[in-house]
Amino acid sequence: MKKAFVSAVLALLFLSCGTTGPAATGKAPLWVTNPQDAYPDSDWLCVVETGRDRITAENAALNALAQTFRLDVQGITRANQVLVSKVQQSRGKENSDAERIGTLAMEITTVSEVSGLIGVQRDFWTDSRSGQVYASARMQRAEGAARYGALIQENEKLIETLKASAKRTSGTFAAYENLSLAAGVAELTDNFYVILGVLSPGTVIQRPAYGNAEAIRSSLREEAALIVIQVRVAGDVDSRLSKAFASVFSKRGFKTSAALSAASGGYTLSADFKMEDAPVTDSRYQYTRFVLTASLTDKDGAALLSFSETNREGHVTQNEARQRAIRSAETLITEGEFVREFDAYLGSL
Repeated sequence: MKKAFVSAVLALLFLSCGTTGPAATGKAPLWVTNPQDAYPDSDWLCVVETGRDRITAENAALNALAQTFRLDVQGITRANQVLVSKVQQSRGKENSDAERIGTLAMEITTVSEVSGLIGVQRDFWTDSRSGQVYASARMQRAEGAARYGALIQENEKLIETLKASAKRTSGTFAAYENLSLAAGVAELTDNFYVILGVLSPGTVIQRPAYGNAEAIRSSLREEAALIVIQVRVAGDVDSRLSKAFASVFSKRGFKTSAALSAASGGYTLSADFKMEDAPVTDSRYQYTRFVLTASLTDKDGAALLSFSETNREGHVTQNEARQRAIRSAETLITEGEFVREFDAYLGSL
């Protein structure tokens, strides 16, 4: 796993553009007057765009190059950022490589990702007479194909490592975590295959060894269904809060149980609900104050998340004030702070 995480980071370090050359002066360069002669299509993917200034021209050229691949390149960049975040979060889990992983992750965040593509070379030239700026963005086919091919191989090894680790720890959040990371890597790698096919059309027949990102996400959903969480609520009223907690877990693919089983992985949601009447002097309303606390723990009793909330509800009758307090607690679980904290925990995986 340590090497797998490092491989992911090293792969992402390549997601940057080539340096931009200095502005040319005098006669227009060949790539402006005849791009096909300067960069033949057999060896290059090259686009030339113009703009009123350098930034406008370069952005136009980069966007045009990205459209060549018919991909959401910004989406690729976002996926890269998500993976970087996951690697950063792994620092406390992979102790021997924590410092190295952290350093590499910090380097990634400083890498320029204007185009979201690997190995993009750029040039610009300003026409001194008209002031028009020309910009080229290009990728050398053989070099780009080699780099993407190497990334694909490393990513496929990483995905297989993560899948194997998930299989060994099936039924636990550790397995869910591994498959979640594998799905992120697979999403990037799916796009890498598309880019490789454009750079080197002969590789189009190649298919990912892992299937595709959706296949990994399907495995993630299957893994979620193997995770069983025991729900226990002290002070519950007609099992309403137990059902609210269970609905949060079931909507995210997990199963719940009233009692732990050998296959449950030992996860327990323990909650406590208390109500007390809180009358207010000289008020026509009756009030009920409630306190709801909850914690999700693993088989060793270690807390994965904790939750606590207190509030009060009022009505003209004390009984209805209590009912409102229960409904408020249900909402906190299914739509409020608890579900947000649980989703944040899943996101941290």
